[in-house]
Amino acid sequence: MALLSGWKQEYDNNDSLIYLLNAELRIARCNPAWDRFAIANDGGQAVSSKVVGAKVLDVVPLALKSFYRTAYGNVQRFRRDWWHVFECSSPTVSRAFQMRILSCGDGGLLTINTLLREVPLEPEPCGNVEDYAATDGIVTMCSHCRRVRNLRQSAAWDWVPELLTRERVLVTFGLCDFCAAYHGHR
Repeated sequence: MALLSGWKQEYDNNDSLIYLLNAELRIARCNPAWDRFAIANDGGQAVSSKVVGAKVLDVVPLALKSFYRTAYGNVQRFRRDWWHVFECSSPTVSRAFQMRILSCGDGGLLTINTLLREVPLEPEPCGNVEDYAATDGIVTMCSHCRRVRNLRQSAAWDWVPELLTRERVLVTFGLCDFCAAYHGHR
């Protein structure tokens, strides 16, 4: 496969999370930093050996599929780099990454996610889960910024790190008003 023949040793030695997509937008290869990040963040199901061959859009939340489908399609069509900053925080660490998608010339794409900011979060009390969970126990989380809808305050979306891992709530995904506007849903 011509796309894989271009994979460079430098990508494997890079700390950025790098993955290669073939022309059908299937994950063809991930660098070791990808696996290290997945394992460090309880994402064993996302290591390269489990995702190679998967369609990248199959793992994108529904609310963001159109946004990323358009980005990937434009890079393939116009062969121009595309840049995007996104949040990838955990309950204990606030993180922002810059995503850069490059054309590989044969319809494939190289995606480089470079860490821009990583700051430890101070533990915060969760407050009442009832402020966020509907009567069926489901919390609505923004697919992009990972804030959760506050049911007690109209239009409020709060950063509640504890709800990222709390097992007693179920999560459905959407977009908060700000992220919806940013991603062209308004």
